[in-house]
Amino acid sequence: MSKVKDMSLAPEGVRKIEWVQKHMPVLEAIKKEYEETQPFKGITIGSCLHLEPKTINLGLTLMAGGAEVAMTGCNPLSTHDDAVAGAADLGL
Repeated sequence: MSKVKDMSLAPEGVRKIEWVQKHMPVLEAIKKEYEETQPFKGITIGSCLHLEPKTINLGLTLMAGGAEVAMTGCNPLSTHDDAVAGAADLGL
């Protein structure tokens, strides 16, 4: 369950997350492998990170590997609200 204050920021956040995905080829290759092998199936992974497009891409990669992922921001000054809304829109 996501708690996002302003979901109207989601389109911009999704755009930034997609940009990051295009520029992180190694993580995208890992994500493709994880989609097939599901190494984290049945595991819950929680994180408290600076939530911005790169760390959200990591969470999406873990989800692709079958994990149930819960992410929360560790610092409101480093949290990118649009990226968080985009993550919620993408199912994270």
